[in-house]
Amino acid sequence: MTDPCVQPASDRSGVLNPDVFFVHVPKTGGTSLRALLEQYHPVSQIAPSDVIGRSAKEQGVPRPQIVRTSEIDAYTCFYAHTNYADFLRDGFARVTVLRDPMKRLRSLLNHWQTWTKQEIYRGPGSQAVKDLKYSSRNMALEELLRIEESPIIRNFHNGMAKTLVSNFPIPEHVRLRGDALLGKALHNLEHRMAWVGITERFDESLIVLCDRLGYPVPRATQRLNVRKREGYSDSGAEDPAITRALEYDRVVYRRGVEILDESLAELRDRHAEQIAAGRALMGCVDDAVARRFVGLSDPARPGLVGGTMDMALRGIGWHEREGVDTKRVYRWTGPGTEATIECLIKPADGYRVELGVVSVLGKSVLENTRFTINGVEPESVELDRKLVNLSRSQPGRTVTLRFGGRPVGDDGFCRLLIETPGVCSHAEVDPSCGDRRPKGIAVCSWSIEAV
Repeated sequence: MTDPCVQPASDRSGVLNPDVFFVHVPKTGGTSLRALLEQYHPVSQIAPSDVIGRSAKEQGVPRPQIVRTSEIDAYTCFYAHTNYADFLRDGFARVTVLRDPMKRLRSLLNHWQTWTKQEIYRGPGSQAVKDLKYSSRNMALEELLRIEESPIIRNFHNGMAKTLVSNFPIPEHVRLRGDALLGKALHNLEHRMAWVGITERFDESLIVLCDRLGYPVPRATQRLNVRKREGYSDSGAEDPAITRALEYDRVVYRRGVEILDESLAELRDRHAEQIAAGRALMGCVDDAVARRFVGLSDPARPGLVGGTMDMALRGIGWHEREGVDTKRVYRWTGPGTEATIECLIKPADGYRVELGVVSVLGKSVLENTRFTINGVEPESVELDRKLVNLSRSQPGRTVTLRFGGRPVGDDGFCRLLIETPGVCSHAEVDPSCGDRRPKGIAVCSWSIEAV
C-alpha cells in the first residue's frame, strides 16, 4: 500500500505541509533536517522521541505489542532511527536522507569514539553494550567490524539498508537476510518515500523536498550534531570487513542518488522556460511553492495573523526552537542573515507588525536589522534602545513596524523579511560558551495586522 500523498516518481508534486515521518538514518545530517521539518508543526503535534517506549509502558506490553492510540494518531510529525511504515496511520509523507556509505561509516565510528566515559555509562543500554562502546574508543574501523555483537552488526553493517526495512513493530532487519533485506530496502526507498535526500548534495536535495512538501526554499542551512575527532588517517586499501559491511548500503546509496537525479531532472523540465531565461532552479521552485500556497488556501483572508514559536512557522532562516520546556518558546534567526515569515492576510492600505524579541547579542544588531513586507520598507520602526544581551529571565521586548503603500496584493500573499546586518555566535562573544551557531535575533512571537 502506498501513502496517499506519495505520487508516482513522474508526478510527485506533493501537498502543502503534509504530516511527515522522517526515517532518520544515523550520521546522514538528519538532525539538521529534523530541525527544518519540525518548524512546520506545532510543538504539541511533534511526537516525543520516547513515544513508543512510553506507550508500551502505559499499555503494560513489550514494545512490539503496542497498539496505536488516539494520542499517537494525533501527532503530525514523527522521526525515528527505524521505519514505522506498517505502524503509523496512513497519510504521512515519509522522507529519508542517505550518505556515501564509507563516509557514513567513518562518521559513525567518529561519533562513537568521541563519547566520553561519563556519556557512555550514563546513557542507555545494558552494561555489556556500554562496555563495548567504551572499549571501541581506540579501535580501528576494521577491528570494530569484526566484533560479532548485536550493536555493532545493527549499526555498522549495512545500517542504511536495515534502517529502511526496520519496520515497527516487526523488526524486519533481524528477520531478513541477504537479497531479501536488500530487496525490501530498495522497495521502501522507491515506493514508500515521498522524498530521498543525499547528504553530499544537501542543498539540491532540499530544493526537491520543498517542491514536494510545499516549503519555502532555504537560502542557508546549518550542520547540527557534528563531533570532531583528531588523528584519523585513511589506511588506503579497503579491508574485506569493510567491503562486507557496506555491501547493501552501496547499492541503496546508488539508487538514492539516481532518485535525486531523476527528481531534479523532472524539476528542471517543469521550469525549463524560466531556467533558459537565466533563473536559478531554487528561485523557480520557491515562486511555484508560493503560488500553490496561495491557490490551495482559503480565499477569505484574515485581517490579523500571528503566533508564538511553539506554533508552526512557515518561512526560512530559523534555528530550531529553544525554551520548549518553559513558558516562552523562541527561535534565533540564522544561520544566514535572512529570515522570513510567510502568511496570507487581507489586502489593506497598511499593516502593523509586532515582533516579540527575547534576545540579541548586541544592540547594534537589532538597530541595523532591515524589515520589509514583499520588498516594501516600513514607514516607521519602534524598538527599545535598552535592548542589549537580554537574559531569558527578563521580559521580551517588542519591535513595532508600520507599513503603508499596500504592500500585499489581491492574492493576500505576505512575506515578512528580517535581514540582520550580520550573524554572530555566543562563542564569539564569550569564548567559554560552546554555542557556535551563527545567529541574528531571537524571536518569541509575531503578528501582522491590516490597518
